[in-house]
Amino acid sequence: MSANNFGFTHFARRLLAVAALIAAFVFGSLANERAASASTIRIDFTNLNLLYDGTNLYDFTNPNTTRSGSTADASSLASMNFFLDGNLVGTQSVPDIFADVFFKNVLNIPTTPIPVTVTSGGNGNAFGIDLLSTAGTELALNLGSVNVTYASPAPGINITFDSGSASSLFSQNLPFGLVADPSQPIVFSFSSTSLSNVTSLAGFLTGFSSSGTGTITMTALPEPGSYALALGGLLALAVIATRKAKARPAIV
Repeated sequence: MSANNFGFTHFARRLLAVAALIAAFVFGSLANERAASASTIRIDFTNLNLLYDGTNLYDFTNPNTTRSGSTADASSLASMNFFLDGNLVGTQSVPDIFADVFFKNVLNIPTTPIPVTVTSGGNGNAFGIDLLSTAGTELALNLGSVNVTYASPAPGINITFDSGSASSLFSQNLPFGLVADPSQPIVFSFSSTSLSNVTSLAGFLTGFSSSGTGTITMTALPEPGSYALALGGLLALAVIATRKAKARPAIV
């Protein structure tokens, strides 16, 4: 190997080592920035109708226990509003939007005048809530144990869920260019002060129908542009340095 080639190879190795260190620093900084400034997706929906049978909670139209992805198995919603960092980015409305719901093993909800929270037996990864449109499933969530709070004598129901895990996001095809980060927690909440057909036995609810509003909050997947820009800068640096190394005069 000539001295010139040896010098170029040595320089190239040093360049790669420096580039690796720079890449680690840049992408580490971007990751920290992502964690600190991640955007939030919020979906507000109205007219979600639920039916409780003393054991499970379903959407009112078709109380199926398995995920089908079909609007025929879901209840019609009145509206869905999509927000990014609190700014409205789009709206969908009846008759094109639906919700398919199944929360199992919601047992022993007491009818006491003091609100009491009951935790369901958990869906596992079987089913939770799906938001659909006539174009297909927009968001499918596997909801584990949900917290159900019932208030009496002015009947009202609150349901909350905080995933804390990536397994909650089963699938997504959100409109308006929104993409949720599947590695981040997801929060679901539903509330209703409009309960009807309320039945009970021995101090526990055995059934009711409800209509209310819900919210799903997720972390948006960061734009890939910042990562691509950093990578492009590193490649440009490598090309410039390589050309300079090749342009060096040969060592005799």
